[in-house]
Amino acid sequence: MFSKITQITLLLTLAAATARGSLLSNELQSRQTPPPTDRQYIVVNNCPTPIDLYIGTLKDNTMPTHGKITKFSQNFDVGPFWSDINSGSIGGSTRVGFHDDYYYVIAGFSLNVGVHVEASPRPPNSGFCIPIDCQHLPCSNTFFFPPPSFPEPTEGPPPSPYFRCPLHNETFTITFCPSGSFPF
Repeated sequence: MFSKITQITLLLTLAAATARGSLLSNELQSRQTPPPTDRQYIVVNNCPTPIDLYIGTLKDNTMPTHGKITKFSQNFDVGPFWSDINSGSIGGSTRVGFHDDYYYVIAGFSLNVGVHVEASPRPPNSGFCIPIDCQHLPCSNTFFFPPPSFPEPTEGPPPSPYFRCPLHNETFTITFCPSGSFPF
């Protein structure tokens, strides 16, 4: 059948391949785990149809109805998060943005999709890390255009439509269509 040398060579090759496979498996597992980060974003699609999720100007994902996706970032100037569903566009959609400790919603003059933004953990009754909810216009707690600047951080919360969450390792949940339907 096989000579003794061939059998030993086959066994050594198989052992090396198995060891390489487990090393590759460990590499893949460690690369799939997010790096240490100070910020996590959970995006939820509660709309009655799938939506295309954009982050900045790039399409990130097509989210199924009731789908959820988690993003991690060490960059605190993220977004905006938005969708082109229901006649939305980068210049005219409901958008959620982040800058340092600040988070905000841009609703403009039209609302293509309702949005709810919530930070956690949330300190009780501090005025920080409070939710933003905009499901029908007018929304008093949103910007018409991207904010040109941000107030200097103080010990107290900023005035609306600025929102601030000065915690570490916070998670932001962004829910599109929190009511389960599009605005009318």
